[in-house]
Amino acid sequence: MGAIQQWYKQTELPLPDSSFCNSCTCLADEWGFERCLPPISAERYWSNGLNAGTNGYDLTSTVTGLVPGVTYTVRMYAFRSDLDSSKDPPYPDGNGEAEYVSKFVVGGFDHGYCEPGGHWGSCDWHLCHTATYTVPAGETTVEVVTAAVGGSHDCDCLLDDVTQEIHSCGPQNSVSVTSGNTLQYIAMGHKFTFTDSRFE
Repeated sequence: MGAIQQWYKQTELPLPDSSFCNSCTCLADEWGFERCLPPISAERYWSNGLNAGTNGYDLTSTVTGLVPGVTYTVRMYAFRSDLDSSKDPPYPDGNGEAEYVSKFVVGGFDHGYCEPGGHWGSCDWHLCHTATYTVPAGETTVEVVTAAVGGSHDCDCLLDDVTQEIHSCGPQNSVSVTSGNTLQYIAMGHKFTFTDSRFE
């Protein structure tokens, strides 16, 4: 079993209007001009070597750049790597075991479990929860935490050797290594997006 590795990416790209930003949310200001704010996206992957499991491990990220007093719409995603079963029997994957995300915690509040479904090697993002979070006065960050039960390395991804970003994920043994990239064995991942609720 290899050493635990994690990759974290947070993006926030301020752009002038919706013609430049498909993911931005926009409002017209008092003069009729369109003002847009992109969501803050916090994404983390985790690997503990070939065929590693996820039980007993919390995946934690700290989201930065939030505005005190603002209420954000938070979308919580699970990366689907061997999470195709359920929390309770009967277990649809045929292996007789639970496979699910046991918690989605934002700022200390647990929004509950999620059964992402899909295929054992879906290797994509599944939206689990949508909620709101109001940033306390004087704060600009928040900690987010997930944990997976029964998940394991069923997805391979490429790690860009320069940017250290994860990309091009697919089922185990299906991803070809290309120049400038390193193969990584991904067991779990989460993504949280924070969008200013005034722009929803």
